[in-house]
Amino acid sequence: VVGVVSDKKFVKKVKPLRQCSEKENVLYCLLNNVEYDDIECPFAHEALRNSVRDALNELEEKHPGVKIGVLHSFDRMMPFLREYFSEKEPRTPNRCPQCGELTSGERCKVCEMVDEL
Repeated sequence: VVGVVSDKKFVKKVKPLRQCSEKENVLYCLLNNVEYDDIECPFAHEALRNSVRDALNELEEKHPGVKIGVLHSFDRMMPFLREYFSEKEPRTPNRCPQCGELTSGERCKVCEMVDEL
């Protein structure tokens, strides 16, 4: 279970495969005839996460084990982050007035993006 903010309204994220590489996940799917979608989002090239992924992949190539090291460092920091944020003024999530979903802002990002279309 990951995440810093706890609230009854949020569904906890469980990520059982977070320590497996993308290659390991694909190999598992191929060996076990599990269908998966490998189509990249047409807007992915604009996402910050791609730059971060590329940088991590480059580091991993030069220094094997960097990715799992970053993950383990994050895991070691989580108790401190949870404690730090629990001492802060608790933030209660809002409900989007348009769709009713939880949001940290006035409206949820989905409704904001739909309105931009």
